[in-house]
Amino acid sequence: MAAVFAGQASSQTTPLAAEKDSAVSEPPAGDRVPCPPKTVPLLAFPTVGIYLSGLAVFAVSATAAVAGWAPVWAAIAVNAGVSYVMLTVVHEAVHRSISTAGWVNALFGRLAWVFVSPMFSFPSFVFIHMTHHRYTNDRTMDPDAFATDLRWWQLPFRWALADAFYVMYYLRRLRSRPARELAETTVMFSLCATVVAAAWVSGNLWTLAVVVVIPQRVGLLAMAWAFDWLPHHRLSDTPDSNRYRTTWARVGMEWLLTPLMLSQNYHVVHHLYPWVPWYRYLLTWRGNQDAYLRSEVPLISAFGRPLTPGEFVERQRTSQPAPAPGEAGEAFDVVVVGSGPAGCAAAILLGRAGLRVAVLEAHRNENHYKRLCTHSIRSSALPTLRRLELDAVLERSGAVRCHDHAWTRHGWILPGNADEGGHGYNVDRQVLDPLLRATAGGIGGVRLMLGARVTGLTVDHEGRVDGVLVDRDGAVRRIGARLVVGADGHASAVAELASLPGRRWRNDRFVYFAKYRNVDLPPWCTTALWLLEPDAAYIFRNDAGVSLLAAMPAKDRLPAFRQNCEAALLALCADLPGGPDLSAAQRVSDVVGAKDYPSITRTRIVAPGVALIGDAAMVSDPLWGTGIGWALQSAEWLCDVVAGPLLRGTADSIDAAARRYQRRHRRSLALHQAMNIHFSRSRRLNLVQRLLYAGAARDHKVADTVLAVGSRDRSPLALATPALLLRAARAAFRPQPTGLPRAAEYV
Repeated sequence: MAAVFAGQASSQTTPLAAEKDSAVSEPPAGDRVPCPPKTVPLLAFPTVGIYLSGLAVFAVSATAAVAGWAPVWAAIAVNAGVSYVMLTVVHEAVHRSISTAGWVNALFGRLAWVFVSPMFSFPSFVFIHMTHHRYTNDRTMDPDAFATDLRWWQLPFRWALADAFYVMYYLRRLRSRPARELAETTVMFSLCATVVAAAWVSGNLWTLAVVVVIPQRVGLLAMAWAFDWLPHHRLSDTPDSNRYRTTWARVGMEWLLTPLMLSQNYHVVHHLYPWVPWYRYLLTWRGNQDAYLRSEVPLISAFGRPLTPGEFVERQRTSQPAPAPGEAGEAFDVVVVGSGPAGCAAAILLGRAGLRVAVLEAHRNENHYKRLCTHSIRSSALPTLRRLELDAVLERSGAVRCHDHAWTRHGWILPGNADEGGHGYNVDRQVLDPLLRATAGGIGGVRLMLGARVTGLTVDHEGRVDGVLVDRDGAVRRIGARLVVGADGHASAVAELASLPGRRWRNDRFVYFAKYRNVDLPPWCTTALWLLEPDAAYIFRNDAGVSLLAAMPAKDRLPAFRQNCEAALLALCADLPGGPDLSAAQRVSDVVGAKDYPSITRTRIVAPGVALIGDAAMVSDPLWGTGIGWALQSAEWLCDVVAGPLLRGTADSIDAAARRYQRRHRRSLALHQAMNIHFSRSRRLNLVQRLLYAGAARDHKVADTVLAVGSRDRSPLALATPALLLRAARAAFRPQPTGLPRAAEYV
């Protein structure tokens, strides 16, 4: 098998363009504050909504001012508000958080910049703002230092003239700026001068001042206050000395400050993760709150009193609204049913956000684990594992970093550079499940209840679920909750009780697997898949010299497995093209399998007071090993949207947040699930699949895209782009490169 993978050593490095405010290297596992996934939406509708709303309001206000329908002070106040909110659009465009398409960010940045300060160009402001990020609080290099460095009564005058200070900063660095940027800045300044001159000549100078100039001065004053002075005053740490202490977190009164400051009360989140959209600052803070407190992020109250982490935690605890009371004093913000990967991940994230969580597990053994699982975690879940602070813990417990390799009749598909980008993990569920359970149980506010079987749901007078009935040691009692999370697997009792039916899709394959020692694999080969049409097989490298062999044959081979499952498993794996030598393999586990494993999809995965995650929400074909990764990710998606409403909101806001989670779940996984279902019912590759796999066996860029979709890092739509299909078609007619001979030569 080593000969088959010989081409791996000659992988190519692809240069990656990165912004200065983005991380370009992967630090060691565990050596970081949990980082939210770097996911920029196709189009950030909240930001676009701000721009369109501001544009409409400005048009109405300007028309009213010119026609004399509104007093001067009203036009100034309204247009100042427009200028203030437009900076958020500019700010998002600077950090490319409006869209994955660069031209969209550039377009909205320029369109919004006209309302902020058109006397110089948007690219010039990009340079100034990125310099602020690089030199935050450095009194000599930070271009925003003017906004925090003077006596309080003088500062408002500086804030109102913020663009003048930026221009002076820019002029001192004029010679280092590119010609295209200077040309655009010159054009913008000339246009402004022309507009002012035309207004003066035509006698409309006062109208221009009322509609544009004075409102922009007021808007700049508010912007410098919200974006510069409030986040940075009295702080001296720079990104080089301590990046966690460059910006205040202004905690408390989020109901007022978050909309008033457009989330800049948590400006520290922006400085740590510049790509996170403004409307996710608060959720990101709550999701990573414990780690921020350990990093000693500066805390300040809504009224400006500095807080210690202990004072903040106590204020948060005493200000939480009490959930609806349950019987015998059992009441929680959230009840999570099931303590597998999805349930424990949800409990960890919600507990860290300051919520009271009950985790109900029907089994009594805290070391219980799921046996029917090939225990590979796709690389799409790596950001979630890091956010949970579990990646380093898993590696210390024996988890193996893995990258995918695949064989089809067209040859081997290998990653272009397995050392770059994300990776998955191979980890035994006997290790993973107890570890997750112990981590969740160690979070303050999380209570693990073993031997607790849910027998029913309770509802309030409006029909909304407000708790569960639990059978524990023969006694049935109610546990109240503002949200019930079903994480109880493919045969979800919560889904059935909440009337969230699922459709079962036939799977024409079955699965058997077992763990073996002495499987001859190259040390770098961690995960390998064979698509044999119609059969499939996997090999996963685990720690301690153990590998897992998995067979997923078509059901016409079921009689052989029924007669002797181990013999049939070894026979299939021993005949794999370019496969490992199994002559010395020794089985160290039971042979585990399922003769029928249908996929399950649900039209709805939320109901009033209920949300489903993990396999309770959707069951996919085990061939692709997505179960654990999607369990972790779905838990994260749910917690991100419901944590805020659970802390401060109403029942309606919690249910609205759950519906947003449902849309995110569909948007992220529906195409993957459809592709998996189709493959589970197909004996042969279709024309497009043959084209892609043939191209991937000969072209690293095609291979990287195919493997990225297989590891769920990219959407299946990435496989349908004309450019990729054309590249795959060209590559399919080329001979395989040296080092990647056809596997038939090794049979």
